[in-house]
Amino acid sequence: MLVYTIGRTYLFDLLQAQLQARQVRLAQGADVRRAYDQLTKLQTEFRDTGIVYSCPVGQHDDLAISLAILVWAARHPHLHYWARALERRVRRPRPPVNWEAWT
Repeated sequence: MLVYTIGRTYLFDLLQAQLQARQVRLAQGADVRRAYDQLTKLQTEFRDTGIVYSCPVGQHDDLAISLAILVWAARHPHLHYWARALERRVRRPRPPVNWEAWT
C-alpha cells in the first residue's frame, strides 16, 4: 500500500494557487459553502520555517482540508490507478448475506 505524506501547508497553498488561477471551481451546495467558510476562517502564521495554517479555537477545518486533498489528488499522477481500483470494487457484486446465520 502506498502512503502519501503531505503537509497541511502544502495542501492549502496548492488549493489557494489553484483557486487564484481559476483551475478549481466549487459546486453549489450547503457542504461546499461550509467548506469555503472554513477556508476563509483559516488563520495563517508566518514562521521562519514557512506559513502555518490553523483553524480558530472551537472551529473546524475538516471540510476545508478535504477540498485541499481533492485538489491534490485530482492532479496526482496516480489518479487513474486509484480510479481503476474503485471501478473494480463497484463492478464486483457482493455475495448475498445469509441472514439466517445471524439469528
